[in-house]
Amino acid sequence: MDWEELLTGKALEVLYYLDEPASVSELAEKTDNYRATVHRILDRFTNRGIIQKRDSQYRLKEDFRLVNDFAKEYFHQVHRGVTSSSLLVNQDKDSQTETRFQQVQTYGSESYDILWESIDSFLVRTDKNLRIDGSDFHLTGPERFGEYGIELITTDDRYYFYSEDIDEIEPEDLVCHMLLIDDGVRYRTYCLLLIQKESIAEEVMEASKGYGIDCLVESLVDYLAGEQTEPDMPSRAEFESAAEKYGVRV
Repeated sequence: MDWEELLTGKALEVLYYLDEPASVSELAEKTDNYRATVHRILDRFTNRGIIQKRDSQYRLKEDFRLVNDFAKEYFHQVHRGVTSSSLLVNQDKDSQTETRFQQVQTYGSESYDILWESIDSFLVRTDKNLRIDGSDFHLTGPERFGEYGIELITTDDRYYFYSEDIDEIEPEDLVCHMLLIDDGVRYRTYCLLLIQKESIAEEVMEASKGYGIDCLVESLVDYLAGEQTEPDMPSRAEFESAAEKYGVRV
């Protein structure tokens, strides 16, 4: 089988999302390709017995699951390359001297982590001595909550969201990023406060679908509506106390 020819063009983008069954429409939306383009790619793999179709859903045959792993690893390495080339290392806290990450041999790949990723966007954590210099990297996470009057005690880590398609982080995306960073009770409380203060329940619900955390966000929205939710939520007394502290009406 000529894998080099099979994996050309947009094929890897389609294969990336075949870790679960998907329709042509779903794959076209996720990869931002025309349906006709996705159809051609699926036909190419279906004709070779790599993909099978059942009830309008396409899936990889069990013997070829590694093709999806390959696609995910390919884009992961692309994202790491983009990150490494944009990182600056603060070598001296007093002089604030910065050097390109790739020029400092003492730093290893463990100095940053990609916490979430899709084909063309990803969320990355860097350690305290690193920052990212790139127009497509947007600072996100705990540091950004202060802009909405919710001042947090932050860690030394920094968080950036990479995307070529946005100019700034919207509050609904900030909520999703926080939950991807840490979905514990503390950060859930801050997310609840931001959703309530900015009245963005619907916007967060819509944004969460792209991050694959729609069930989690739905539980937060249900909590704000006063419904019974999962146990990993602040008590009503704790939430009301936090809301009073930050001037959020509940």
